[in-house]
Amino acid sequence: MSTFYDLYETPDPSGEGKKKPLHARVHSKGTITAKEFQERVMKEQHMPHAMIVGIMQAISNALGDWLAEGYNVEFDELGYFSTTLKCTRPAMNKKDIRAESVRFETVKFRPSKEFKKYVRYQMHLERLDKKMATKKPAVESAAPAADKKK
Repeated sequence: MSTFYDLYETPDPSGEGKKKPLHARVHSKGTITAKEFQERVMKEQHMPHAMIVGIMQAISNALGDWLAEGYNVEFDELGYFSTTLKCTRPAMNKKDIRAESVRFETVKFRPSKEFKKYVRYQMHLERLDKKMATKKPAVESAAPAADKKK
């Protein structure tokens, strides 16, 4: 099966009206639920459904506990999980900020080279047929933070 994509206008964060090159974005077919995921693993590995559910819950709990304790977690050949923090107020030096002003922001995932290579070789890209699209792609007002880091 193909992965559909479409091309989108890249917004100009400076607001000067300069035209930026188009960028490609995957057109999601939806979300695979945990139940669907578990059923696929059950079929491929010939394991009882309850065992798969238990294993997934145990992995989720262990991963969450280690991340909460400040560890980065390597998950086999899948990749690495880590946490990020956010300062709730600006500070120019360390004495200007207290612990109450630092909080958890999110969990980041960095896929391994092997996992990215696997996905790359499994993915077959195909331009989205306009007849299949349900609505026009929206132009974003600002570039996402993840794109700025790249």
